[in-house]
Amino acid sequence: MKRLFVIALAACLLLALAACSAGVSATRYDREETGLYPGILYGYRDGFLYASRIRDELQEAYFEHAFDASDPTEYGELVRFEPVTGTVDVLAYMPKFVSANSCTALGDYFCKFFCFHEDGDLYSAQLWRVDPDGRTEVVCADTVSDPILYTKEMDDFLLVLKRERVEAGRETITAVFRLDPDTGETRQLVSKTGSAGAGAEIAAMEYCEADGRIWLLCTQYDGAGVAQTLEVYDRNGALLDAVPTDGLFYDGSTTGYLQLERFGPYVYVLNASYSGALAKLDGTELVPVLPMEAQVKLAITGKGMNERHDDTLVFTHVDHGDLFFLNVATGALHTVSLPDLFPEVETVALGYRDKDALFVNCWAADGTCFYLHLSVSELLNKASPCSGFAEA
Repeated sequence: MKRLFVIALAACLLLALAACSAGVSATRYDREETGLYPGILYGYRDGFLYASRIRDELQEAYFEHAFDASDPTEYGELVRFEPVTGTVDVLAYMPKFVSANSCTALGDYFCKFFCFHEDGDLYSAQLWRVDPDGRTEVVCADTVSDPILYTKEMDDFLLVLKRERVEAGRETITAVFRLDPDTGETRQLVSKTGSAGAGAEIAAMEYCEADGRIWLLCTQYDGAGVAQTLEVYDRNGALLDAVPTDGLFYDGSTTGYLQLERFGPYVYVLNASYSGALAKLDGTELVPVLPMEAQVKLAITGKGMNERHDDTLVFTHVDHGDLFFLNVATGALHTVSLPDLFPEVETVALGYRDKDALFVNCWAADGTCFYLHLSVSELLNKASPCSGFAEA
């Protein structure tokens, strides 16, 4: 691990006066100072944010998908950022990756798949693991035809969702594997096959340690339409139940999904367009709470990168500067306006949560991107009851 630099707190624009007057403390970090871009922030755990940082001259090409991914030139670093002090640690130098997939905390380790161009339409999917001291290793690698993989933790293993394209792309196989992060050995648990507009695929997955069950969002298509179900499996891949979603998690714009989470009776799904939907499971029926059209996103949290926050869920609103807090036990909903507390905020995008800490991506009216490091409990003290997300 190599310590690159420490951002001076004075340069981070501490919002002491505005924050104290509002009773909410905050530290501001400008995107240009940190080099951290919202699209490649991976998660917040044990006081650290993990991210990739791209060389300045390649940033525009990366976000426009315009650079040559087959060029092995190192383009940046895998870094660990500490929001309290502004410290950035460089964990590893990286070549140009095609995709950086979901991250998972497994014990004391941070695990993440990176996919690199290999040859033609093939990619090298590498599982990177970072220990608490910042030492980085590649645990295993596999050649894949689709560079998108998702991970969850299950006991001492990783659950991996992988998609393969076969027969010149006419057939797609999606499968969930159990992967041993020490040996790289895998065992397939569930598989779905789709071909020429018919069949099924696994869109997203979740593992609930409380009952040892695997939850899969499955999309079935027959050429005439699309139907989705939440399928429930045991840890060995045996089907236990299937719950129709009645279109709650499908908005017609995409069949790609980034996130599936279970929090008590609530089910949250985020699609590839960064639209999120929330429903409450009542027996074998899903009751809508938050539609995709509301454009509200769950702060990145839960088992993926840090301990569970089943007591209170935090949501950000894509079109406003509002935060919402949902009490999982009671269903009570509260909201607070960040622009009312910090006038320079016009809108908020993604949020990253670690226990009481909340790291929020904000935008100013002039298009400036910056981050605020906040306290969930202090924000809750300022929040007011509201009847629903529609008030956004």
